[in-house]
Amino acid sequence: MQELAEDLLGPNPNSITSIPVQQQTNLSDCGVFAIVFATYLVFGQDPIEVTFDIPRIRQYLIRGDYYYTISEMTGLGVSTVCTIVNEVTKAIVENLWDECVTKHMRKSEEEFKEKMIDMEQFWQFPYCWAAVDGCHIPIKCPPGGPESRKEYYNLKNFYSVIMMGLVDSNYRFIWGTCGFPGNSHDAIVFQSTKLWSDIRVSDLLPHIARDIGGVTVPPIVLGDLAFPFQTWLMKPFSNAVLTPKRRNFNYRLSRA
Repeated sequence: MQELAEDLLGPNPNSITSIPVQQQTNLSDCGVFAIVFATYLVFGQDPIEVTFDIPRIRQYLIRGDYYYTISEMTGLGVSTVCTIVNEVTKAIVENLWDECVTKHMRKSEEEFKEKMIDMEQFWQFPYCWAAVDGCHIPIKCPPGGPESRKEYYNLKNFYSVIMMGLVDSNYRFIWGTCGFPGNSHDAIVFQSTKLWSDIRVSDLLPHIARDIGGVTVPPIVLGDLAFPFQTWLMKPFSNAVLTPKRRNFNYRLSRA
């Protein structure tokens, strides 16, 4: 620890204090410990005084599980488990969202260019800075009668809410939204977000372009067939019979 601190801060570092908290016993639980320590600090509690049951915490954070399963494992009531999970996940979002997601959303022209260079180098798709898609988060059948149930019952035959996100070339979320009913179309969800309005109306995207095959291409986002085609939103060809060039384009787009 002392050697690492000196490498980072130089000799005689005075800004690091070792705290006698519970230590991990392997090389893979550092993220789990970071989350539980951060959660305790957020709620004003001292992690020094607590011994964490890491296998049980890891069970939910890494794999996910049903509340009643965790209830049986921990000996806590289902409602108590539900409350704990909600408080922890809310604390994670409120305290880590800006640091882990928002800060990766590029704002300057140079930052957008860096994103596009990375996408082209890693995934061989030119002048793209992010990809967008949605996924379904399963939920219980919501109250509210047939109309409410209909809104949340998706085409995959289960109840859900939709989470949608933008991801960069390094698999990092740079924007996200969650909560639309599962029966909503991806295009409607995206068009209902502030990000869509910011791109369409404001100057979120820099006024730069690149000539590709005689076509002036602005910074673009990649999406699947569910999304509406825009000058800044590229989607694959939908013809039943594709030419070799279009088939290769679809492959490159889907790969990115």
